[in-house]
Amino acid sequence: MHNETNRTTYIQNQADRIILHLLVQAMIREEAYPYDLLPNGAAFPIGKAALEVEITHTYRLGQLDIARVQYVEGEDVHEITDPLQVLGLFLPTDDPFYIEVKNSVRNLALALTASEERNQKVEQEAEALGVSDVFSYVLQKKSKAFSPLTFFEQLVIQGHTIHPCARTRIGLSEKEARQYAPEWGGTPAVIPVAVHKQLFRETLMEGKTVKEILFAEYPEVEKAFLSEINHPDDYGLIPVHPWQWKHTIVKDYQADIEAGRIKRVKGADIATAALISFRSLAPLNNQWKHHIKTAVNIQMTSAVRTVSAASTYNGPMLSRFFKDLLESDEALRSHLSTMKEPAAIHYQPSTGVEDAHFFQKNLAAIVRENPEYALGDEEVAIPGASLLAPSPVSGKTIAEEASERAGSPRAFIRRYAEALLPGVLHLLGEYGIAMEAHLQNAVVVFKGGHPLRTILRDHGGIRVLEKRLAEHFGDVPIDASTNLLTDDTEELLDIFTHSVLHNHLGEIIVQLARKTGCAEDGLWAEVEMVVKETAVRLSEEAREDIQRILHRPARMKALVQMRLKNEVTENRYVDMPNPFTKESEVRGR
Repeated sequence: MHNETNRTTYIQNQADRIILHLLVQAMIREEAYPYDLLPNGAAFPIGKAALEVEITHTYRLGQLDIARVQYVEGEDVHEITDPLQVLGLFLPTDDPFYIEVKNSVRNLALALTASEERNQKVEQEAEALGVSDVFSYVLQKKSKAFSPLTFFEQLVIQGHTIHPCARTRIGLSEKEARQYAPEWGGTPAVIPVAVHKQLFRETLMEGKTVKEILFAEYPEVEKAFLSEINHPDDYGLIPVHPWQWKHTIVKDYQADIEAGRIKRVKGADIATAALISFRSLAPLNNQWKHHIKTAVNIQMTSAVRTVSAASTYNGPMLSRFFKDLLESDEALRSHLSTMKEPAAIHYQPSTGVEDAHFFQKNLAAIVRENPEYALGDEEVAIPGASLLAPSPVSGKTIAEEASERAGSPRAFIRRYAEALLPGVLHLLGEYGIAMEAHLQNAVVVFKGGHPLRTILRDHGGIRVLEKRLAEHFGDVPIDASTNLLTDDTEELLDIFTHSVLHNHLGEIIVQLARKTGCAEDGLWAEVEMVVKETAVRLSEEAREDIQRILHRPARMKALVQMRLKNEVTENRYVDMPNPFTKESEVRGR
């Protein structure tokens, strides 16, 4: 009992420390509150007192190594180890952001507990298999019943790498987290739900419906559907997360359920595995071609993770566009592909229903291509976020293991940048499309522990420069209600710097610098060389965009500022040092 108490306390302290550092770092980098520079850090004035942050190192993009956080009032100095103590100095305890950070700490402690339990089992199995790193482990295990992608996705513990609400899940109980969350190896049984044709709208990429796709991969679903549903041609199929069915559908769609317009297809739930985003689910048998993105009315990070009607339209439409684009552009195709979304569907309430938007987005789903379906025998698909996770085989980070296979951190970053950047920069410069290629959205294909190419998923956060796209393709059908279209080139560059520099390469580089002692400057020099080598192969207009990336401030989304001001749909950015220049300092007001 004593050891168990000590273990729980240790894990809780870990969670407190991680979220505290994310919070304080965001407050400084985003200038969320006024602060003054100190010789070794920063001080936030609070009346006659101050919150002082001792900083031991500042990295090229402004990331910080924090030694301690203290509350100082005259001669009284108190060390702070709890992020809620910091927030309590600025916000009331009933403020939504305070509540979200509190929830994030709780869920991170749960995730750390899950990680410890799972890693012990994997370590023992790896020892029995005689393997020394995670790449060898997954290749030995790879089969129809073992998905390396799912394995890597479920290794991710922290979630968002630069947001203190990294593990916020408002509405999810501890029991439900253990049942459904990816870090617990969650296997949600997706519920097939029949919806009358008068009450749904479906968008198709090439002709196959959600119902047809799922029937082809799960014959038991088709059998149950045909046996339970009278007039089956009159109904479509929406796959529903079991949490959503229990907490939202049976309560808010009760009238349609009672009238038989919405029907649960019983006895044919679909076995899936939860991926990083919680609501995106992979088939347990990875020979099947599709993942399923479901709606869950749970707030994670700063947003409730439903599926908007615009997303169910744009997914298949953009998938068709990217398919045609990649087929026509061989240079782009050699570096990058996207996970196509062949069909998407949402509930469409009758005319005049109050809060129609709520009903649309809470009963909706997207069917998405499974990137493992077309991989070679020795290839594995790895989400970028998992590179920051500890390997359960060696205890090192997975990025460290990959660096050892490459021969050095510099050699690894060079190959990783070559797998990631050419395709993303090509899309941005030539076609005016900024993909949100952050750690969670970029799945990198590795072979022999070495990165080869990138597969991007999720079209929700991209930006498209309407004029440049029209030069090549004329009008591309896009629902602009989610702010995908822009006429501002700077907005494209902001999406790139935030998602690719700050929330992808920058996090991997800082991790390697901390863990291996390698020079950060050398790692960024490798990235810069790849950027410049890519620019040479592109048009003059594209090269101009890349020159701005190399010299303008590396702007970052002010995620905490946005949350404090309740601006979760309109992006707010702050200027940060450019990693390709010599700037590197903590800024103050």
